[in-house]
Amino acid sequence: MATRADVAKLAGVSESTVSYALSGVRSIKPETRERVLSAVAELNYHPHFAAGALAGGKAKALALHFPGGEYGIAASVLEYLTGAANAARERGYHLILWPNADTQMSEIEVFCKSGLIGGVLLMEIRLEDDRAKFLTEADVPFVLIGRTSKPDLFKYVDRDFELVSQKAIDYLFQLGHRRIAFTNNERKYKGVRISVDTRFQRAIVKHSKKIGVEITELPATNEPASGRNTFIELRDKHPNVTALIGVNDLVTTNKN
Repeated sequence: MATRADVAKLAGVSESTVSYALSGVRSIKPETRERVLSAVAELNYHPHFAAGALAGGKAKALALHFPGGEYGIAASVLEYLTGAANAARERGYHLILWPNADTQMSEIEVFCKSGLIGGVLLMEIRLEDDRAKFLTEADVPFVLIGRTSKPDLFKYVDRDFELVSQKAIDYLFQLGHRRIAFTNNERKYKGVRISVDTRFQRAIVKHSKKIGVEITELPATNEPASGRNTFIELRDKHPNVTALIGVNDLVTTNKN
């Protein structure tokens, strides 16, 4: 197995220059970087990023905590995961996925403080999210994909779910529908409902009342089988409903 010393010898540079070329910690001449990268490719060298981080280098990995794995991963969620992984790779980082709802944030803190992880992305945000509070107190850099009830407290990126809800209701209203149902999620993390589900519910109910639409909420767990049961309930108990909004794609994939 090739070592950093082998790469340095083939490229005609020092071992520290190899580290700089691969980590980006210091700027080096483009032609020098090219020689190093060519040597890396020729020798099939795989740098040990963890060892480099422990030695004082810049962490080259990010952690993404997604505690919703127990509910399955919808196609829309997969877009977030792959998007984050691609963005991290473009910036020279690896993305580590934590899909376990039981993951202790102290575990992530240990990795961050040791230099193995440079920061954390949090998904499945709750209106009151203890993970954000924990990482703030631990002085670990992080970003929310979603937002809490107090968005000014933490850095976040998010979709405008309120606007999405309004557009969905308005579209069906323009088609003549006045009795509309929507399937909402019953996802919870440590007993607390996920923020986006609550925001969807509030936005749909609020806008429906505003324009005079009768709305029916059909709670469902985040899986196709639950979607089938929801459609049966809609058919048998709400025959006057003429349109349906599906908040989650896993719920709407099994309607036969």
